[in-house]
Amino acid sequence: MQAVEFEADVTNGVIQLPAILQRNNPSHLKIIALFSDTQKTAGRHINNALNFIDKIGQIPLNWENDKMTREQMNER
Repeated sequence: MQAVEFEADVTNGVIQLPAILQRNNPSHLKIIALFSDTQKTAGRHINNALNFIDKIGQIPLNWENDKMTREQMNER
């Protein structure tokens, strides 16, 4: 298979192939769709990530009680 990248708008569920591909008359295509995030969706993802980081930062860590010996670290 040969890979070709192009951008297209969807109209009534149809993607128009570029003219150069139409001339080659492909009978079988493998389509990988990448969807652009809207600004609203991207903002929600960023807020979720920041909230997660904030929650992780609130977990108390007690490193003194969690020290491992060399043997424990090398156990399989």
